[in-house]
Amino acid sequence: ETLTPVIAYEEGRIYNGYRFVYPLIYNGIHCGSVEISFSMKSFITILSQLEASDYYFGIKKSAVEDVLFKENRYRYIDSFFSPNFLFDQEVIPTNTNDEIFTNSSNELTSILDSDTSGGYVVAYKGKQKLVLVNFIQNLAGDPVACFISVSDETVHEKLARDNWQVSAISLIIFIVLVVTAFLLIKEREKLKFLSLTDMLTGLNNRNAILHIMEHELDRAKRYKRALSIMMIDIDNFKQVNDRYGHAEGDEVLRNLAKLMRSALRTSDYASRWGGEEFLVLLTDTSFEAATIASEKFCAEVSSSYLSNFIPVTVSIGVSTYVDVDTIDSLVARADKALYDAKRQGKNRVVGIKKA
Repeated sequence: ETLTPVIAYEEGRIYNGYRFVYPLIYNGIHCGSVEISFSMKSFITILSQLEASDYYFGIKKSAVEDVLFKENRYRYIDSFFSPNFLFDQEVIPTNTNDEIFTNSSNELTSILDSDTSGGYVVAYKGKQKLVLVNFIQNLAGDPVACFISVSDETVHEKLARDNWQVSAISLIIFIVLVVTAFLLIKEREKLKFLSLTDMLTGLNNRNAILHIMEHELDRAKRYKRALSIMMIDIDNFKQVNDRYGHAEGDEVLRNLAKLMRSALRTSDYASRWGGEEFLVLLTDTSFEAATIASEKFCAEVSSSYLSNFIPVTVSIGVSTYVDVDTIDSLVARADKALYDAKRQGKNRVVGIKKA
């Protein structure tokens, strides 16, 4: 498989059209594609609005026979400029210009038989008519259809305008693709942020910290690095909610998260584990260093004004990774240490060093 943009005509069982497929790559991962399709009817409508010419869309009879079942071929009728081409009834020309095609049948047949785009000038009622044939290739590179335009303009005027139109349409399509891709990537980033972030505090949520812990435990085991966690619980938090309401409880949680972000190192990871409980992952941190950091943070909380009404304190349980640890055992040990801190009177730190 290739991850490059694809632009090609697609002969469909129902609608004929151009398809633009643009792959979306995020951090080296193919996360999806942007697809934009233009039916031939829409394409001719746009061209007709840009320029007063007669446009015809013909598809090879062999292509229709290869793609469509017989019962679905009712949408196609014989074209009047070649027995080898059919008209899609969705794109029936208003003007037949049959006299022009009859008078220039040799030139037109020569171009259609060659499968190569081309054009010629033919005299008609005292005017010079320019007939251009532009073959359309499918994804396999086969010329399976064509646009034919009939215009009163001179060759040079026509070619200059065609180049301008193609450039303008290409630029519009490119802008649409880029903007759509940008919006999809931004939306994906937003969804990723929402799925990994606790929306009240802005910290990592439980799923995010578990993913980080899996990576950091593997790193600690492989490189023999120290790793510790702090399990933090707000003391008497239920009383805050019961006495002063959940809005005040939410304010306490947000303020604690702010204090946590300012107190921690950039290499540490803070998360809301659930309710009023938080888990902090301390990378490259021994049991002794984690205990000191926890005691410092515990004192910082008790001396801060996290609530508008009452003093707030926290209890902290500390555990440090050992070779036999899993995420569950490391968290369970910190949880037990936290329970011991609560039982011993709260507003304190208790650590369990070994499994």
